[in-house]
Amino acid sequence: ETKPSEVRLGGGSKESALSEKEGLDKTCQPVRSLLSSCRAYSFHDAAPAAKFRTYGYKFDNQYLHSDGGNLAAFLRRLAMVDKWRPHYSAIVQNAGLVAPMFENFAIGESAENEDNVRLNWKETDSDYLFSPSQLSDGAIRFIALATLFLQPPELRPAIIVVDEPELGLHPRAKSSLAKMVKAAGTTSQIILATQSPQLFDEFESESIIVVERNPGEASSTFRRGTKQQLRQWCDTYF
Repeated sequence: ETKPSEVRLGGGSKESALSEKEGLDKTCQPVRSLLSSCRAYSFHDAAPAAKFRTYGYKFDNQYLHSDGGNLAAFLRRLAMVDKWRPHYSAIVQNAGLVAPMFENFAIGESAENEDNVRLNWKETDSDYLFSPSQLSDGAIRFIALATLFLQPPELRPAIIVVDEPELGLHPRAKSSLAKMVKAAGTTSQIILATQSPQLFDEFESESIIVVERNPGEASSTFRRGTKQQLRQWCDTYF
């Protein structure tokens, strides 16, 4: 019979020290593997100086950054690889759902440094080139979300956490977002933190976990509920 073992990682570090420990036991190794495959995303910053609106290094494209800062470089990579081009086309198609005049990306290099690119785009039936600053906050956030969920499964993290993905999105875009999440959920574990009743309604009750702060405490309670219980909860808080 295997005896329980205890491994102390110490304290004082910002992140788990699992990655620094050698010879971890059979319990610690799966935990470290699980944590390393998890990535949290937040595309809240859509200000004019936000990273996905400005130039970035075109070879910084191995995976999509948590803030979407390398969005142009990552999309450029998908468009250049034959086997990934269908995924790129799906992202373009979904972008057109929230920006009807959008036709395609025209990822452009900087005149000062050809190694830097940004997310230029073209409009349907127009020869004009538009910059990422000419995309609304909701549109560019949706493009980042579409890229995250429609990228090739082999590039997508095993566990994806997204904070308030509905921020700034049109109600119709929330429905499209839910469809992309469900499709990506067949190969990745997706966790969304949302306060949107429209996005909430897009998912079945067994997919929903209600998080409530315990009164007077720093802890929260996580629970699943039946359809009736969730409906009562929605009537109270939405």
